[in-house]
Amino acid sequence: MWFEPEMVSEDSRLYAEHPDWCLRNPLRGPVRGRAQLVLDLCNPQVVDAVFEKMAAAVEESGAKYLKWDMNRYLADLYAPSLPPERQREV
Repeated sequence: MWFEPEMVSEDSRLYAEHPDWCLRNPLRGPVRGRAQLVLDLCNPQVVDAVFEKMAAAVEESGAKYLKWDMNRYLADLYAPSLPPERQREV
């Protein structure tokens, strides 16, 4: 099973419900790559939601092999979930 869990499409249900879960520079907005945005994995709610979805998909499919794809550079290194003094952690 192949995952790219750090990315989200703007036409997805997840984005519709939680547009604030994406990395974005407050001065310029989010940066799109391949028509996708990067999820804020500094936010525990995002991590929990991603893990729950991945775990359910793996359990349901019975997959024995997982591939986590990360093929986009991160240009928008600002996590709305962190205060300014912790932005270096992104």
